[in-house]
Amino acid sequence: METTMTFQELIIAHPFQKAEILSGWSGKGNFFIDVASNLQAVKRQTLLILEVSQENIQKLPEIVNHDYIQGVLLYHLDKKYIRPSLLDKIKEVHKPVLFLDNTDLDSIIRTIEEMKKLKQLGLFRYAWEQSTRYWLTMINENHIQKVLDRLSEIIDNPVVLLDPFFFLHSSMPSVDGSDQYTFLKQRYVQMRNGSKDDYRLLQEQQESFLLFKLENHGFLLIKQERGTITDMTIELVHQVLPSLVTWFKKEEAILETNRKYANQFLYDVLYNNFESEEMLITQGKLWGWNFTKQPLLMVLQLHSENDQSLSMELLESMKHQITFILQSQALTGIVTNFQDQVVVFVFDEKKQSKKERKDFSKYLATQIQQVLAGKFPDVRITVGIGRLYRSNLEIFRSFQEAKIALEMGRFLQKRKGVFLFEEIGVIRLLCLINNDVLITFFKETLGELLEYDREHDGELVRTLEVYVQENGDISRTSDSLYIHPNTLRNRLKKIESLLDISLNSYEDLLNVFVTLKISQIVT
Repeated sequence: METTMTFQELIIAHPFQKAEILSGWSGKGNFFIDVASNLQAVKRQTLLILEVSQENIQKLPEIVNHDYIQGVLLYHLDKKYIRPSLLDKIKEVHKPVLFLDNTDLDSIIRTIEEMKKLKQLGLFRYAWEQSTRYWLTMINENHIQKVLDRLSEIIDNPVVLLDPFFFLHSSMPSVDGSDQYTFLKQRYVQMRNGSKDDYRLLQEQQESFLLFKLENHGFLLIKQERGTITDMTIELVHQVLPSLVTWFKKEEAILETNRKYANQFLYDVLYNNFESEEMLITQGKLWGWNFTKQPLLMVLQLHSENDQSLSMELLESMKHQITFILQSQALTGIVTNFQDQVVVFVFDEKKQSKKERKDFSKYLATQIQQVLAGKFPDVRITVGIGRLYRSNLEIFRSFQEAKIALEMGRFLQKRKGVFLFEEIGVIRLLCLINNDVLITFFKETLGELLEYDREHDGELVRTLEVYVQENGDISRTSDSLYIHPNTLRNRLKKIESLLDISLNSYEDLLNVFVTLKISQIVT
């Protein structure tokens, strides 16, 4: 019985792994029985091996149309230019045309015959077990995208990397949005239990996806667009997976080292550890950051709704999403994290007035918060924004202000979750005063009212708070408290009597207002 071999088997076996696919790969399943180096020797299904020459290239359309020619392997040290129009003619025939960087015809033929014998003995898998070494070498010598392009070319379907949260990995170029594969997450989780395989075949509407888990680093995703995904495809991917995991580990080690030193630089920026602005600018250039511009600075506080610590993978994915948002706004920035806070520097090229800058800051922070909330529903996000300063040696002030805005914003009883330091009013002054002083002032001003409420189970403090919030409007205050306006007036008279104040006095009202703000901080 004659042994056949497909072109996919040929190209995944050593030493043909480096063979370049020129055209006709849709016919990769074509099988051949014989190997020949001239047309006269062709009598049945044959792989024709030709040395690259201008004459042979011109004859390619005629050669691939030959009934018994299943495909062509061109060999030479230098690949000749082939006109696109000629390649188009070849593609129409659906027979593979490959190029191999080799000049030893006898060696090529001998290797193919040895592969056929191994296949006949059931030992062909050993002929391409060295594939793992090939992929390791390739991944060490090339950008990850080139490696994935090569894999995609061989299996004839698109291939991408996803992070553990099903977002496009940061090494992948985004074409139509960073979250284009997150819809697969729920389906993957449903299928994960009860299966021993390390991959999943997922169906979504009319599309099929093959998902391979890369330990805890993420996933390799194959989108089935052309033809079926065969057992050989899965075997081939299994040969690639160890190389991808190795790449992830190496990248993460490099990133961790870079992150350590980059974070140290940013720490020095945020805590004013530079002697001069020139030194700050010079060191920033080493990281590719232009600190000749003054950045908008915002701090994101991340709260896990499940009271769990945020994983480094989650933080990295969130930082990547923020970077996407900045890029979508044509903005350059730096996104880093310190524990459960993410710090964002935004370098805006536009010249804006103070009001325009404030409106833009609120818009951008709100957009970041809303996008992240939609993508990471288990994490609650609040944003604090500091003021812009003329010198980058004063970024530390903006950083402290953003953190104060975050902290004080919690007491403003507003749900928006975006707080500008310049908008938190008198609280930004109160936060600079010692807590003991604030508590003493609070007790001296509202102490009688608190004591009365404790003894009579009263609502006077609450009544005063709502009255101030509603700017002294009797109708709105009574509506908010669900009481009659006359009842409210009686309570207000009682408050004035106990505190010995007049709510019509600007000075007394200011003291009450400040004290209520203090109560939000110290109680």
